[in-house]
Amino acid sequence: MLIENTMKLVELHVENMIYGNIYFDYTNISDKKATTEFAGKIGKWIAKRVSKTHDDEYLQLTVNLYTLFLGHRVAGLIKGELKDIDDKIPVLEEEKQKLSDDNVKMANLLKDAYIPTQIQDLAGVT
Repeated sequence: MLIENTMKLVELHVENMIYGNIYFDYTNISDKKATTEFAGKIGKWIAKRVSKTHDDEYLQLTVNLYTLFLGHRVAGLIKGELKDIDDKIPVLEEEKQKLSDDNVKMANLLKDAYIPTQIQDLAGVT
């Protein structure tokens, strides 16, 4: 379950904010400083993630953002639908394998088809 995986929950929220699937609705927030700090934490987390600096500060930011994302989501401050891009990869791999299998079948059908010898020579078919 997503709620049990701190890192995955933070990754999904950050990715979905970047892709525009979700957004932070700060219009009803009176504490603009808290909003700025939240954005700053996200930016810092992204920088550490990209640079692969997974130190204690990165882990603390992850836990902190986890708590903030959950709280803001439950309070209705984060709007939109979370989508997991990684969930689509197995489906794409299956489609790729099916296309590959279909190509092999088609090649075998064409190989066994009658093709005049002159065309075979031109095409390099033996």
